Amino acid sequence: MSGLKKILLVLLGLLVTLMIVVVVLIKVLVTPEKIRETVVPLAEKQLQRKVEVGDINIGIFSGVSLADLKVMQRDNSAEFVSARAMSLSYQFWPLLTGKIVLDEIRLEQPKILVVRNPDGSFNFSDLQQRSDQPTKTQTQADDSPQQSSGAAGLINLLVNEVTIDNGELLFIDRLQNAEAPFRYSLEQLNLQARQITLDKAFPIAISAQLNGSRIELAGTYDIAQMAGDIDLQLTPLDLAKFAPYYRDALPGTLGAAHLSLNLEASLQADRISSKGKIALNKVDLVLKALPDAALKQADLTVDYAINYQLENKVLDISTLLVNFNGIALAAEGDVKLAGAEPQLALALLLNKFDLRKLNQGLPAGLVADLDKFALAGLVDGRIELAGQPSAGAKLLKGAQFQFDQVKATVAGGQAAISGAVSYAGQVAQAEKLNLSFNEQQAQLSFKVNEPLGKIIRGEFQIEADSLDLNRLMPATAAGSAPAGKTEGAKLPPVEREKTIAEDIGPFDLPLVMKGTLAVNRLLYKQLTMERVKADLLLKDNRLTLSSLRSELGGGELLASADIDLGVKGLAYSGQLNVGQSNLTSLVSGLFPQAKQSVSGLLEWQNSFSGRGTIPDVLLKQLQLDGTLRVGKGKVTGSPLLEQFSNLLGSPDLKVLSFNDFSGNYSLQKGLASLKADLDSSKTKLRPEGTIGLDGAMNMKLDARLAPALLESLGAAKELKQFATDADGWGMLPLQIKGTVNQPQIGYDTKALQKQATERVTQEASKQLMKKLGDKGGDQAPVKELLDGTLKKLFGN
Repeated sequence: MSGLKKILLVLLGLLVTLMIVVVVLIKVLVTPEKIRETVVPLAEKQLQRKVEVGDINIGIFSGVSLADLKVMQRDNSAEFVSARAMSLSYQFWPLLTGKIVLDEIRLEQPKILVVRNPDGSFNFSDLQQRSDQPTKTQTQADDSPQQSSGAAGLINLLVNEVTIDNGELLFIDRLQNAEAPFRYSLEQLNLQARQITLDKAFPIAISAQLNGSRIELAGTYDIAQMAGDIDLQLTPLDLAKFAPYYRDALPGTLGAAHLSLNLEASLQADRISSKGKIALNKVDLVLKALPDAALKQADLTVDYAINYQLENKVLDISTLLVNFNGIALAAEGDVKLAGAEPQLALALLLNKFDLRKLNQGLPAGLVADLDKFALAGLVDGRIELAGQPSAGAKLLKGAQFQFDQVKATVAGGQAAISGAVSYAGQVAQAEKLNLSFNEQQAQLSFKVNEPLGKIIRGEFQIEADSLDLNRLMPATAAGSAPAGKTEGAKLPPVEREKTIAEDIGPFDLPLVMKGTLAVNRLLYKQLTMERVKADLLLKDNRLTLSSLRSELGGGELLASADIDLGVKGLAYSGQLNVGQSNLTSLVSGLFPQAKQSVSGLLEWQNSFSGRGTIPDVLLKQLQLDGTLRVGKGKVTGSPLLEQFSNLLGSPDLKVLSFNDFSGNYSLQKGLASLKADLDSSKTKLRPEGTIGLDGAMNMKLDARLAPALLESLGAAKELKQFATDADGWGMLPLQIKGTVNQPQIGYDTKALQKQATERVTQEASKQLMKKLGDKGGDQAPVKELLDGTLKKLFGN
């Protein structure tokens, strides 16, 4: 054996012997009693609280463990911190190389009591104040940064595992109510961290139960880089119990709410990223501003993915899905928070947004006005916002909407819209947007400039292949009259007469819109108008309808109208002319259930004006003036002719053919004045009088009967002598009462008496003058004297 080997063996033997001696000395000198005598008083002095320790076990090569550790409150009234056991196990040999390797730091059943006092201080506030005051050693360390840094570099710390088992934290808050403090408990607290070093990321897992709700947190953390990743989950937590801490921040009173979390977060030196889901369920909230719009058992979920750049203060939202009671909205974009006011660049997204769920999901008090519309249908859309919130409507930079059978109940019918609408460059437009009302279809195209400006200007086109106005108008206006009665004879009964104050309007529409209307086939009742075209202009709250033209009954219809939208009930005036239209198609189309039929070619000029859309108001305000003429016509089945025929006992008068009929009329305050002439081979009729809108008639009828008709009636010679004109036509003054549907025709007795007296006077005068005629001379004075005398004799 060489000398070197002998020396090494000797040194090794000495080292082993020295270690054995050190271990024996430590076991003798470092006893539990020594630790209790030195460490406990030192801890009590530092904490200013009583400290109790149970059994102490020391293993030179394994570690130290303490049992029943207790740190009392400052006033010794209760335990501040306690643990059933605390142990520290380490590896001995790495200590000789300057490396600290801790196998495990374990804390079993720790309990911490945190109390907030009525003055706002905590039961540990005194400890915090002392920790904020730098000690002499800390000051020296701060003055020697290089030395401190170097010392830290000599230590290489490795902790294999840190464990907290079944811990508990109880928080008692006396600030809100000193007599009945709020209590919150964090129970079953478990923590496990492994492979803990100062320069590498290590995993950590924490679980606990907060007021009965489970919290799970798992992830990794790097102490040197101050970076890490976590996964946090929280089962439903009753937020109502935490109301004292957010009550003033809410816009109302929270009755109930349960919070659930399932999210991931990543903390880096320059950014924070997170994604996951936040849910609020069974929310009961009464809003101060809208007490009638309380939330009851509402559900709100938010799915998100965000990234926040710490240096630039930019929040990037890659995913934000909000679902409130089935009402789903989404957003993406970024928010710059560096300035005094946030700078937005966001897009709000509608993905098959169900309007039916809007009524179902929002509070009843909030959508009470929407319930009557029964909204339904789907909307896809994208709304782009850019700028600062203070910009208001100017934030809107662009939008696209796709409507899929969006429906609403309006004016007693169901309206629907389908198609795309876009907004870009301050221009809103749509191409062939499908509109429907009560299954009637039309297409709308429009282009509007600056729809967010003070005055909206644009153009539009409305096109339809076929429209049935009967389906577009209220049933009382377009419905059929009872069987066997002429339509329009009477107004439907009303419970109370309405006034102009109850009518629609006035409207203040900041619009200047010019457009066209084109309908290939327009049906009203059973009347068909073809190739209807019109120009429309909406400006200064006035809607002007000009150049309305259509084919009607083989002829042409021309109309124009001006409607003032700026007054209550609206005010309107216009012209309506019909030329060379087949009266048969007009009457049968307008009055399909009427027994009478009329034929001929119609010429009609009509002007109208009025105010009001409610029948009670409209009929009082409506004014009509017009003339009409029918050539080569025929009337059959008329109740008036039926009565006329019965009066004279002539069945031939039930059917009346005529060469010409002309008349003029005027309607004011619900009463129409009519004067007309009808010439036929059988009769000549001159009606004159009034017809009320309820159908009541009060008219005089000067009827002339053809000589042949008189012969067929068997009129006596005396009647022919005193009831015929110079051409031999019989003269019958009649009067018409009753209604349009049930007219009552009788003789006008006063007119008959006058007519008979005049005829007798004329005949007597004629005979006397004949006898005096042979005497010669001027007969005029004699005739005048005779006429006056005869009239007195006959009572005139």
